[in-house]
Amino acid sequence: MAAPPGLPARPPEGPLAGSVALVTGAGRGIGRAITEGFAGAGAGVALVGRSQGPLRDVADAIREAGARAEAIAADVRDERQVRHAVERTLDAFGRVDILVNNAGVAVWGPVQDFALADWERTLATNLTGPFLMARAVLPAMLAQGGGQILNVASGAGRGGLPNVAAYSASKAGLMAFSEALAAEVRQHRIKVMVLAPGSVATGFGEGFPAVRPGRSKNPLHPGDVAAAALAMVTQPPHAWMSEAVVRPLTLG
Repeated sequence: MAAPPGLPARPPEGPLAGSVALVTGAGRGIGRAITEGFAGAGAGVALVGRSQGPLRDVADAIREAGARAEAIAADVRDERQVRHAVERTLDAFGRVDILVNNAGVAVWGPVQDFALADWERTLATNLTGPFLMARAVLPAMLAQGGGQILNVASGAGRGGLPNVAAYSASKAGLMAFSEALAAEVRQHRIKVMVLAPGSVATGFGEGFPAVRPGRSKNPLHPGDVAAAALAMVTQPPHAWMSEAVVRPLTLG
């Protein structure tokens, strides 16, 4: 008998079987790799991003591989759209077990020439967006009796880099926000974690060579970051990997 529309042809298998993950910035780069990795581990996935075309392409590929996927167009800076994205996820899957705040932007330039609009856009996406997403999913996680929130930060958040002050500040703020939120919700069996990658081979980081000439010539691949994310969210229930830093092994 064929599976009903929208359902995989076979029951999901893997360490995330039965779980539901909502991933922002899921249409490309690190977000796409995390989404595909989680789906491959058995999770149903909700893909959130501003560009519907890439989201649909990834969602279609995931469905063809036998997992459940929903593509949801939303801007994480917009409170109404964030609320709608979470509601759509709950309507489709009935729960949210894992939130991955991955959507991000970066604008390069020295502080003296930096436009206020670029500063505000960077913080709105990289810091306010995760706040809005976390706030929107917490009621469901509290009702379920647990959940996981994984915030994708950056090595730039651990030490400011020249010509990316807004990006560095936003990621440092995201790390501090994660610690504060973790202290609020850990007693409710909700884990809040930070994943801080170093150089990654995506179009997102194309401006870094000019900003940081010592950047690795052998950067991480998005799949490397996705593997670290999967390791973090598949810890035993009593264990909490609160932070992980993933760097390229060589600089040459």
